[in-house]
Amino acid sequence: MRRTIAGSNVVLEIIDARFPEQTRNKRIENIARRNKKKVIVVFNKVDLIGTENARKAAQEMDLKKETVFVSCTEKTGTAKLRKAIFEASRGKSVKVSVVGYPNTGKSSVINLLKGRKTMRTSSTAGFTKGEQYARVSEKILLIDTPGVIPLTEMDETSLALIGARSPGQLQEPELAAEKLVKLLQGRGKEEICGVKIKGLDTEKAMEEIALRKGKLKKGGLPDVKAASKMLLLDWQKGKKNL
Repeated sequence: MRRTIAGSNVVLEIIDARFPEQTRNKRIENIARRNKKKVIVVFNKVDLIGTENARKAAQEMDLKKETVFVSCTEKTGTAKLRKAIFEASRGKSVKVSVVGYPNTGKSSVINLLKGRKTMRTSSTAGFTKGEQYARVSEKILLIDTPGVIPLTEMDETSLALIGARSPGQLQEPELAAEKLVKLLQGRGKEEICGVKIKGLDTEKAMEEIALRKGKLKKGGLPDVKAASKMLLLDWQKGKKNL
């Protein structure tokens, strides 16, 4: 990662607009600063929380860096991101490192800039294994990098919520799912998978979700573990209607 950033002219740091603080990687920013590289912070997945909410989050974070808001799903923000890269490079030919935590959408942002799918994408954490190159124009070469995260920073439930740990990799997906339910309750969501969650205990909510989605053990008991994996996977895929 250090070598990639050192060999670039501009760094795009991709963060998940749903969890901007948690998916901001200050280590990467420090490496870029020491190498005197321009950093553009890209808030991806703004369609899931609204651009205005993303702008407020950026203001609260006091980034002191150029910030662009995009949605790869709705294909918005492309022109502003291209303009930011052009201005950072002063119109010269540039190599642009695309960096960030796993599953923040680095490959999707590259596809957005190119206007077509050239990079394979997946909601599976760690899908990109090595550097990949994509030329956006005659003057802009993008370098897609594997997601990097100091795993000691967070517990596995937090890693699951930001998409840095796949549901199948979790020791206790039930804890992560309950944490997600509590988070969504705090954000005012009243229903998940057709289950009214307002006022419900998170454990009870997951049991009801398992029953509603047909995730059952022998004897008709709710299979909360299977339901938890399903819910977390839908969340990581960015489904609006959980």
